[in-house]
Amino acid sequence: MSRLPLLLGEAPSERGDRYHAFPLSGAPAEFICKLMEWETEGPAYWTLIEHFETLNAIERYRDAYPWSKPRAQERWTRWLLTRPEEEQRLPLIVVCLGQRAAGAVGLRDDKPYGEWLEAGLLQAVCVPHPSGRNRFWNTSGARESMRSWLEEAIARAEAARWKGTVA
Repeated sequence: MSRLPLLLGEAPSERGDRYHAFPLSGAPAEFICKLMEWETEGPAYWTLIEHFETLNAIERYRDAYPWSKPRAQERWTRWLLTRPEEEQRLPLIVVCLGQRAAGAVGLRDDKPYGEWLEAGLLQAVCVPHPSGRNRFWNTSGARESMRSWLEEAIARAEAARWKGTVA
C-alpha cells in the first residue's frame, strides 16, 4: 500500500507522450530530483517515485489540447475511485504541478502557490509547473520555495503514514 504523496502533473509533453505510462518522467523528474538534491542512478524517474506517486491529469498528449478541465476532473475522479479501498480511508497528500492540475483536483485558480487546502482526507497544494516557460522560476527564492513545498508534502505524507499505523 503506497502512502507516498502524489505529484499531479497536467499531461505528457508531445515528445514525452510515448512514456505516458510513466507520468512526470523525463524533464520534470530530472528537475525535481536536482532541486531536491537527490542522487540518481540512471533515469531520474526511478528516484522520483521513491518519494512520490505520479499521475497526469490528462493521460495522453493528444487529449490535452485544447485543455479540458472537465476531462481532467473526470480522470482525477476515476483515479480516486480506483484506489485500493484501504488507501481510500487514509489522507491523500497531493502536490499539483500548475494551475491546470490544481483545477482537476478542485483548487481555485486564485489560491496562492504553496497554500494548502485541507478538505476531509484530501490535503492539496498548487505549486508552479516545473516548465522552464513558467515565469515563477525567474523570481528570487523560487527554487527554495519549491523545495520547501515538496518537503512539506513528504512530511505530511509521513505524518499520515504514522497515524495510519497507530489507528
